[in-house]
Order: sequence, then C-alpha cells, then structure tokens
Amino acid sequence: MASSENQPAVSLELKPLIPLIVIVMLSVIVAVITFGSFQSSANVTIKDMSFSGAIAGFIGTFLVLFSVYSQIYDKASQNKLAEYREIIDKLRLKLIKGAPCPEGFEIEMDEKRKFLFAHPSTWKPQQGVLYYFTENVPENERKNRKTRGSFHIYYMDLNTLVETYNIDKTIDFQNLPYKDLYSKLSVRVLESLNEKMKKNFPSFTLISSNNECIRIDDIPSLRVNSTFSIIAKELVAQGEDEANFPDLNKTITLSNTRLLIYNKRLQGLYEFASVDDTEDYMVTSEIFNQVTNSIRFI
Repeated sequence: MASSENQPAVSLELKPLIPLIVIVMLSVIVAVITFGSFQSSANVTIKDMSFSGAIAGFIGTFLVLFSVYSQIYDKASQNKLAEYREIIDKLRLKLIKGAPCPEGFEIEMDEKRKFLFAHPSTWKPQQGVLYYFTENVPENERKNRKTRGSFHIYYMDLNTLVETYNIDKTIDFQNLPYKDLYSKLSVRVLESLNEKMKKNFPSFTLISSNNECIRIDDIPSLRVNSTFSIIAKELVAQGEDEANFPDLNKTITLSNTRLLIYNKRLQGLYEFASVDDTEDYMVTSEIFNQVTNSIRFI
C-alpha cells in the first residue's frame, strides 16, 4: 500500500451508527489481509503523530472510506433538507390560503413576491402598478363624494430599492435595526413620492404628515399618514369624474396613508398606499386597515 504523509484530519461528525460500524470493520479486514497476509508496509502522519504497519493501514483505509461516505451522506442530507423545505412551503401555503378573510373581501396571493392580502371584492383592479384597486360604489351610497377611494401596492427587491432611491450601498439593511432602517428609508421614499406628486399635480401642497410604528405579520413597519391639497381640474385631468367638481378651480383636500414594510427574510420593500378626499376618508381608511391587517408573508 502506498505511504501517506501529512494526511489532513477528518472531522468525525455524528453519522448514522451502522455505516460507521461497516467502515470500521472493512478497515480492520483490509489491515489484517494487507499487512498480515501480504506483509505490506505503510506510514501515516496525522498532526505530527506517526503510525506504521497495520495501524497505518487501518487508519488510511478508514480515512478514505469515511471521506467517501461523508460526501455521500452530506449530499443526501442536502437533498433531504430541500425536500423538507418544499414540504414546509406547501404546508405554509395551505395554511395561508385558509386564513380568515373579512366579509365582502377576497384573498389575493402573490406567490412570486411571497405575500398575500385581502381586498374588497367590489373594488375594481386597475392597470399601471403591481396592484391597484379603486372603489366601485354607486354615487348615491356616498355623501359628498368627490374622488374614488383607492389603494396601491408596490414592491422592490433590495437591489432595486437601493438603485431607485439612490441609497448608500454600504448600508447593511439586513443587520440594521428597524428603527434606523426606516429612518433612512422613509426620507428617500417620501421625498421621491412628493416629487412625483408635484410632477403629476403642479398644485400639490403637503399640509401635514406624521409617522407611526406598527407591526404587520409580526414585522416592524412604518405607517405614514399625510394630508395634502390639489386643485380639482388636475384631479380631473388624471381621470376623476368632472361631474363631481362643479368648480374646477376649487382646492380639494385629500388624505393618504402609506405603509412601508421591509421584510428582511425576503429582502424586499412592500409599500401599501391608500388615498381619498378627506371628507370620505374615514370609510376608505377603515377598509384600508382591514387590507393591511390581512397581509401575510409566505
């Protein structure tokens, strides 16, 4: 048998007992036959300890067989772990799909972005963003109605988030405490929002804004409540019904709630936003609260 020097030590992890017994027995048999019957010689050095003869043959054979077995065992363990994860994901999906849904709502699940939420079944889905729903209630059922209540959902993965809002790439979002994370994130997100609003509605004026920390699906989240004003004709230009605004030059006050959820496990920002004219926002706000309370991450 060829000699072996400076053989690296093998970490003897806890493996199933029977294969180890077989390996030991095979190593003994090889040592007895090779070094007893055929008078072979060998030297093995492990961590400055030298072994020769049958002992060296046993150790060398054991190390080779154990190394092969470890590779096979680890590969099988990885495959088994992947199977277990798949089973857990399927069970989690079944559990979430069976989650309670408020009366008059229906569940919307996004398996690609790993979240679900409930929305009013009568609200109409619109095009333009990831999810966009607008109120669909007859005129005579709302008093002093001006604008249609609506809510939007946006999503950005971490890389897109950093690029879109020009955030310092050295910031470690995964290990940053949520308080500091939202402190840095909200400034850029809200600045960008105000810039977009000013672009689409030149008369846009922010009246008030306040933040509050809440938990959504046990994840720290930031809720931003704001009030702003826009001239009626600019709302009409963006699709609102002109019949609701006898005076197109009148300033309309609107209320907005924006919910920011950064999920560290999924490494993405989920943004939920609701808006309606201030006079009707109490109803829209209650609906939006039901939507946000139904949010679950897969």
